[in-house]
Amino acid sequence: MPSIARKFHPSRFRPHLLALALAATLPLPTSAWADAPVFGGTLRTLGPGVLAISGPTIKLNPTVPHFDGSLGNPAVANAYTGLATPEKLAAAMSGLRPLIAELPLILPPGSCWDCGTYGVIVSTGPGYGGGHIDFGSSGPTPGLISAGSDADLGALGAPVTLAFSRLQLSGSFETGRDFIIGSSAYGPTYSPSNQLWFIELPPVSQPHFADSYFAPEQTVGLDLLEDGQWLYVPVVHEEGITPDYIDPSSFIMQVAAPASPGGSGWIDTAGHDLKITGVVTSHQTLYKEGEGTLWLTGANVWNAAPEVMAGVLKGDAASLNSDIFNQSLVSFAQGVDGTYYHVISGTGALEKTGAGMLTLTRAQTYGGATDLREGTLALGYGGQLPDQTRLSIEAGATLDISGVDYAASIDSLAGEGDVILGDKRLILNPSGEQPHTFSGVISGAGKVILSYGGGTQRFTGNNTYAGGTLLQGWNTRLEIAGDASLGAPAAAVEFEGGTLAVLASLTTARTFLIRGQGTLDSNGHDITLLSGLQGTGAFSKKGAGTLFVTTDTEFYGSVTVAEGTLALLGAGALNPASHVSVESAVLDLSGADGDRRLRSVSGYDGAEIRLGGNSLILNGGWGVFNGVISGQGGLTLDGTNSFQTLTGVNTYTGATTILAGTLRARAPSLSDRVINNGRLELFDYGDEDSISAYSGDISGTGMLVKTDKSAIWLRGHNSYTGGTVVEKGVLIGNTDSLQGNIETRAGLAFYQVADGTYAGRVSGTGTLMSYGPGALTLTGDNTHTGGTAFSNTLRISRDANLGGAQSGLLIAGGTLVALDNLSLNRHVALGAAGARFDSNGYSITLNGRIDGPGGVTKLGDGVLYLAGEHGYTGMTRVERGGMVVNGSFAGDVEVLDGAWFEAKGRIGGDLNIAEGALFSAGNSPGTLVVDGDFIAAGDILVEIAGPDVHDFTQVGGVADLTGARIHFTLLDGALPGDLVGMSFLSAAGGIIGLDSATYIFDAGLDGYRVALVGNSLQLAPVPEPETWALLLAGLGLVGWTTRARRAR
Repeated sequence: MPSIARKFHPSRFRPHLLALALAATLPLPTSAWADAPVFGGTLRTLGPGVLAISGPTIKLNPTVPHFDGSLGNPAVANAYTGLATPEKLAAAMSGLRPLIAELPLILPPGSCWDCGTYGVIVSTGPGYGGGHIDFGSSGPTPGLISAGSDADLGALGAPVTLAFSRLQLSGSFETGRDFIIGSSAYGPTYSPSNQLWFIELPPVSQPHFADSYFAPEQTVGLDLLEDGQWLYVPVVHEEGITPDYIDPSSFIMQVAAPASPGGSGWIDTAGHDLKITGVVTSHQTLYKEGEGTLWLTGANVWNAAPEVMAGVLKGDAASLNSDIFNQSLVSFAQGVDGTYYHVISGTGALEKTGAGMLTLTRAQTYGGATDLREGTLALGYGGQLPDQTRLSIEAGATLDISGVDYAASIDSLAGEGDVILGDKRLILNPSGEQPHTFSGVISGAGKVILSYGGGTQRFTGNNTYAGGTLLQGWNTRLEIAGDASLGAPAAAVEFEGGTLAVLASLTTARTFLIRGQGTLDSNGHDITLLSGLQGTGAFSKKGAGTLFVTTDTEFYGSVTVAEGTLALLGAGALNPASHVSVESAVLDLSGADGDRRLRSVSGYDGAEIRLGGNSLILNGGWGVFNGVISGQGGLTLDGTNSFQTLTGVNTYTGATTILAGTLRARAPSLSDRVINNGRLELFDYGDEDSISAYSGDISGTGMLVKTDKSAIWLRGHNSYTGGTVVEKGVLIGNTDSLQGNIETRAGLAFYQVADGTYAGRVSGTGTLMSYGPGALTLTGDNTHTGGTAFSNTLRISRDANLGGAQSGLLIAGGTLVALDNLSLNRHVALGAAGARFDSNGYSITLNGRIDGPGGVTKLGDGVLYLAGEHGYTGMTRVERGGMVVNGSFAGDVEVLDGAWFEAKGRIGGDLNIAEGALFSAGNSPGTLVVDGDFIAAGDILVEIAGPDVHDFTQVGGVADLTGARIHFTLLDGALPGDLVGMSFLSAAGGIIGLDSATYIFDAGLDGYRVALVGNSLQLAPVPEPETWALLLAGLGLVGWTTRARRAR
């Protein structure tokens, strides 16, 4: 019989059942994790102005546990049934936190159990200072003539010559005189309104715009207004690139005055009216100044173009037969039809009165408004109004663009008159913040185009144009009072940008063709489309109210529901290839006649998708939906390239089905039933202290992946077969919800409320954790390298159940139960709550390093073997079965009734052998050093194997043998004399209790006794009677007795 079996055979000792009762505290640093300490991590720069922070962060706020045997094993009623209440969530986290807090005990220095990288990017840009522009001098002052009537102009009928002189009115009058401006001998001409001066930028530091650098010295053109307004300066880059703008206030610019003028004439009406029916012959420039009107009716001769600086220059096509520089107002009083063959420029406005038709044959460039009060303004071939002019057509007046070569372009249209397109195009570029309202009629076969002005054009009339409407420009907006405002019923609406808004509810059968960005704004009303959308652009629905789509669509672009509701009614459908983005709005499928397909969906907080009884099927795009999906229908992902994210708290009750692709979702985003045949990713936005729960059931052949650093608790009965991957954070569950093979790169936690068995395999670089009032049985050969940590009962049959051979084992108050003989070579860390080893009738051998603040408790029949130098500091307690130590550790040892303890090496604390317990020093035989006290009320076995080969206990403190039974036995080959004079127990602090100890000698040791020699106990022969007398008389030995009994 082997020595250990012979020493501690069950027939020699009575068995006992022991109860564990420990008291201890869990030391925590003063920070107690409250300030989110960072373990590891890197701070580095990626380049100028760019900072990157990378590395893991673990933040916990655990409560200080009470070491009452239930540390980390919270029990809560119906933990895996019913709703995931805050109490249940708190219980699931409270057991996890202590395990995570002590994971550094088994992790290599500088490593982490849940690593990740997070970046923070910071950038800066240059700023610019201010400056000024100096406009220089204004030149000499002309001569002055004042007149309040015709008589003030000299002899009746005499012509008036203005040559570098000014006529200033003091009253209104009419004259038939001829006027001569300047002379035929031309000299230098001064114009106080020269519009284009050239300046040179002084040397400055190179300004930086859009990654282009501009030369510090360049010649540029600067438009100068008379009132000195600041203007933007066009600067040409040396590579020919023109930036959007450079503010001249960034620089100091000086402009030299022009040469001194001479020869021109000025008429300053000064708030009065002057009508000239004679002939004006202009050799040099005529300047019209002052408020009031200068009305010309004669057959005037213009050798130099007049300039209107203020007030009104009035005439008709015959009297104003010249180019005109207009800074105020030019008025055509066209009583008969006439054609104007010249160009009006400047910043002023144009007015048309009279019943006659005025035809323009040149492209006008003036910058002011155009007011068509009476008659017809026609554009002939080559004729154009300025792009920037705002045209107002009063009732009864007409704009006719049928004679242009292709199209006419203006800023906007207002008034109640008529527009005749012919087969041409009217291009509107509305600008400004206020809408431009036109209530007249636009007719013809042509088209209306809303282009890039960025403002709002409003049509409220019943238009009849047949060429359709085209909207362009990002911010351009067309508002309509009804369907007739868009022209003939068959005329389509095309979008290359812009917004079409309604001013009342609208039902239309028109085609809406989206080629670019197109927006319908219901503007608080309802729009019903009887014909589907077409095109491939990007369509957006804005404004309160509902857009009803009643037919299938041939639109293949993206759809954005920005405001209000987009509802599919009856056969209404969006194209399955379309991605739909729902902002603070509603996508309503409840009125559709069946399930609907889309490419993907995205949406902000506040977005809603109403399914009704229908299901939404996503075909294969990318989308993030943060809103709420409601209804009785379901959600299906059906596309290999699908990647759909759900983050809202959804309420739909149908199944969530993944036929292909990836669904990334928060737990509250999923319905109660998930059929996963693709990839399901679970995540949450919280930190390491947050937890969310999914209480539904997951089935299918697909894979489950846990991402992000929060904890997610699976509470359902899952049956999916595609495996599980934990990429970050902690995935919590039990043996019903966590099944199949699992790869953990972070934390995998079994929260066992009831006993359960996990038969899958755990792999990866992460950590396996277990806690709760129930027990976990592991049957698979696991290979994870992040270690195993538990605080409940963990049952294993072999070392491979605990993961990779080099990974550690953290026991934080838990019990390791052997289901077979175990030999563990891994590092074992004992948490503050200690570790329990239940050999359960088998043997457990711990060959690796054991350390940590906790202690060891041995439970169950069978033997616990410890070998090596160990650093744990807690108590070692043998409650049942046996424990064999071949090495050293620091704490106290307590062996309870019915248990046995054999040790060779060193014990750093006290050794306490309770009554009914058995102790033997050495491992058949050997020496044990006890640094503390040795208190033995139970059985002590002393084995003798030969000379100097015997059990020896060396005590640094006091040895108390009160009630002890010391049993001496000879091993095979040993002789009785081998122990004579050799100590089997020494105590530096003395030996007490010898009088109450019992000494048992096996066969072959008759005639021996125990002798106290100094602080040591030795085995010595019993002396002859005469020797006893001599000893007692001569030596006076007292203080001990020898009671020898033959072993029975």
